[in-house]
Amino acid sequence: MQVKLFTRKTCARCPPAKKICEGLRQKGVAVVFLDVDTPDGRDEATRHGVKALPTTILLGDEGTELFSWRGDAPDESLLNTLLGGK
Repeated sequence: MQVKLFTRKTCARCPPAKKICEGLRQKGVAVVFLDVDTPDGRDEATRHGVKALPTTILLGDEGTELFSWRGDAPDESLLNTLLGGK
């Protein structure tokens, strides 16, 4: 599984989501941080239909979206449960 986090530097609601995802990364979860103000981040956001920040998307092994939080930080306990208790 992989987690993608879409943010921008000027987003006031993004720091809590960044903190949660950084903690996941430290536990060995594959986390990709994407800044929507960069060309790559913007392209990936378009591909995933991101319209609100922060957006956190949990992807399965095949790259399919399993769960997402759009416009708010992810629910940390639910995200950990979905990741198998990481």
